[in-house]
Amino acid sequence: MQAAANTIQSHVGKLPTVGQPEYKRQPNDVIVKVTGTTICGSDLHLYHGEMMPFRRAIFWPRVLTCLGVVDRTGPNIKNLTIGQRVVASFQIACGKCPYCKEGLSSFCYNTNNSTFVACSCFIDILFGLHIYAYGTRDAGFFGYSHFPGGFPGGQAEYSTFFEAISNDVSDEEALYLSDVLPTSYHCVVGAGVQEGDTVGIWGLGPIGQCCARWAKLKGASRIIAIGQVPERLERAKERGCEVVNLSMVKDVSQKVHEVVPGGLDAANGMIVSVRKIGRCVLFAAYTIISALMEKGAKFTGNNQAPIHKYWREILFDYIIKGRFDPKL
Repeated sequence: MQAAANTIQSHVGKLPTVGQPEYKRQPNDVIVKVTGTTICGSDLHLYHGEMMPFRRAIFWPRVLTCLGVVDRTGPNIKNLTIGQRVVASFQIACGKCPYCKEGLSSFCYNTNNSTFVACSCFIDILFGLHIYAYGTRDAGFFGYSHFPGGFPGGQAEYSTFFEAISNDVSDEEALYLSDVLPTSYHCVVGAGVQEGDTVGIWGLGPIGQCCARWAKLKGASRIIAIGQVPERLERAKERGCEVVNLSMVKDVSQKVHEVVPGGLDAANGMIVSVRKIGRCVLFAAYTIISALMEKGAKFTGNNQAPIHKYWREILFDYIIKGRFDPKL
């Protein structure tokens, strides 16, 4: 897949950035003046050619995470006003399908029209094969190739698809509601972390660091943080985690069992490191499946985090109440 992606991206070649001076509004659209944005670690998948490339003349950075103020609204919009502060989810939800009604925005039926049917060119066929390999379509995502719908990213002066935010939080706090906080929270919820658990976390970037904080808020008694970047290990240690440096051990699972005899209660990786009837949430890589079957561990294929499901819970129960400060 990497070789195919690189070959076709080379064929597409470098393209200039073309701005859209005016967006043709639809009745249900909200046009937002972007005041804050970040980039996502998943942008590296595009940069390194790990994602299938784009059609010619359509190349957008993912840049899913952004917020701003309402600039214009379509005639059907009744719940937002001009000048209101809003934040974007990295996924686009229709709000009407069964999954959206449950807040499961990442499973939306209607916002990703990528298909294997009626392919018009070789690249379309490859997109179709990519979808076929995954077995289904996710919701539409901002700026992440045509695989999740071919939508522009949020690194722009104006954008669409937003959720209102409270005036009780700053822009810097609200910005993380678009991806990092719901994604890390989804991981901890999916692992069923509860009072007294010993939890293992593989990877200590922003998501991993937030997972450790959420696990602690859920009552975990011990958190084993596993990584290899010294600064990240130190940060996790400062937050009360026990750290394992990947570059210093040959067998991470063996090390975990030495530190936690019997295994972890819950983890976001390495199935063999959890105890019998343990709980494991595995992202991206599907490894050691035989161990999962033999141990009877509970396995959660967590998919993309349904951002909309957790927005209000994180905002009102944690950020506004001062239980989780995204700026730290």
